[in-house]
Amino acid sequence: MALEGFEVITFGNTGAYVSITRNGLTFNKAALEKVNGATHVVLLVNRDSKQFAIKQCSQSDPNALAFTAQKPNAPNVRWNSKDLLRLFSSLMSWDLEKCNGYRVNGEYIKTEKALLFDLNKAMPIS
Repeated sequence: MALEGFEVITFGNTGAYVSITRNGLTFNKAALEKVNGATHVVLLVNRDSKQFAIKQCSQSDPNALAFTAQKPNAPNVRWNSKDLLRLFSSLMSWDLEKCNGYRVNGEYIKTEKALLFDLNKAMPIS
């Protein structure tokens, strides 16, 4: 057999993550899927532990943020909040103007219907 000794390699299913760059936050398709296609979330930040979470909520929640793709069929959600970028940059002593940004993997907490991101585990984007 011509392919004897070969093995199947799979890729693309990298799990839920957010990319934080000078331009904003981008949640990947897996993050959208983890929150079951929620259209609105509440953003929660723990400054002491340097973590943040997005938690599913209804549109009527007073703290609801839209969590939908900007373009139809887009595989991600993007937030371009400079205030949020300043907050994360301050918490982590990041200078997002001098780097490509950071990627932070998310952990889904089923009981809370939330996706947790630990900024301490952020990986530089190369």
